[in-house]
Amino acid sequence: MLKDYLNKEERVQLLFLKKYIDNIDEMLNNTNLTKEEHKALKTARTWGFKGFNSKAKRLNNNAFKTFWNSVKNAYINVEDRYAVEMYNKKLSSKLDDCYEMNRDYYKLVELIFYYNCRNCIKCNNDCEIYKEFEERCIPEPTGEDLGNCRYSYKE
Repeated sequence: MLKDYLNKEERVQLLFLKKYIDNIDEMLNNTNLTKEEHKALKTARTWGFKGFNSKAKRLNNNAFKTFWNSVKNAYINVEDRYAVEMYNKKLSSKLDDCYEMNRDYYKLVELIFYYNCRNCIKCNNDCEIYKEFEERCIPEPTGEDLGNCRYSYKE
């Protein structure tokens, strides 16, 4: 059965797997590897690629296109806890500023979530709001996932 969407956790996991494969490809191009290291990395890449393909084949065309667009714009960065805390503080400050500048827009999105997505049982293929949210990269709301659409939630 094909999946219509990836929830946030699934999307992050699949993105990580794709970036893991890309990183191994970069390491394999390094000429400073021993034969054993090259073989081990090649094996890790092969198995990672098999897992990635297996998961990706279970997505329908729209879900795969959405995921692939996020692959193009995603990167993985390893940081220590202090750097992450500093980043989160800066991000929080920037988000607060952005929210203030676009308060009316965000209020409208919150109202749409509340009146259309709360306790919604529609499948995402049947929902015009889903398509608009996907095109504008609106993050899904917090709350219990109802399993129909990544934007539906249980109040």
